Amino acid sequence: FALRHFVSELIVGKLSRPKLGHRPRSKDWGEKALILLMARMANTEYGLSPTRNDESKRGRSSACDAVAEAFSVCGLDLDFARVKNLCTHKDHSRIRDELFRLISKWDSISPNGVEG
Repeated sequence: FALRHFVSELIVGKLSRPKLGHRPRSKDWGEKALILLMARMANTEYGLSPTRNDESKRGRSSACDAVAEAFSVCGLDLDFARVKNLCTHKDHSRIRDELFRLISKWDSISPNGVEG
C-alpha cells in the first residue's frame, strides 16, 4: 500500500526528484523510477527474485519479467533485458541511489505528515 501511495504522489508531482548540482535533468527519470519501484514491489511484496539468468526463458519468473509483462499488457514496449539493465547495471546506479534516498525520506514521514 505504501509503495502504491508513493508512486501516485510521484506521478502527480507531489514528490520530486532530488536535485543534484550541475547535472541536467533526465527527461525519463519518472519512467525509470516507476520501473524500479515496480521491480522492487514485485520482489518485496510477491517474493519474486529480482532477476533471472538471461538464458532461462521458461521456468521461474523474476521481478524484471513481471514488470516487463505488466508494461506489455498495457501496450508499452519494455522487455526483460531493459528492466534488468536498469535494476543492475552500474550506469544506472545514480538513479537507483536517488530513488531509494527519496523512498527512505518518504518512509520517515508518518501518515500525519510529521517526520519521525
